[in-house]
Amino acid sequence: FPDGTTKEVKNWKDLLVEVARWALPKLEQQGKLPFGKLIARNGDKMTKPKKLDGWFVETNFSAKNCIHNAVRILEKLEENLPSSVLIEGWQPSGQGWKQKRG
Repeated sequence: FPDGTTKEVKNWKDLLVEVARWALPKLEQQGKLPFGKLIARNGDKMTKPKKLDGWFVETNFSAKNCIHNAVRILEKLEENLPSSVLIEGWQPSGQGWKQKRG
């Protein structure tokens, strides 16, 4: 993350959760929560909620939509913020992202 924080993720849902975990305090401080059906105080209406610091994040998304929602969260903080987040070990390909080998 831009502040030097690093997190290890095993899948795209983990990426969404870690982006949300990193952004929640900042979003809350800026008064930008709740955030639609993606981040709410109550997870009762979510399919697969993940509880983070008193908030719930919906995680029932495809890999593509996990990335899309992670970008939405970052853009909610600051328009150009997604370009400041590095996903190490993965690279863009013609059909999305693929893991780097070697």
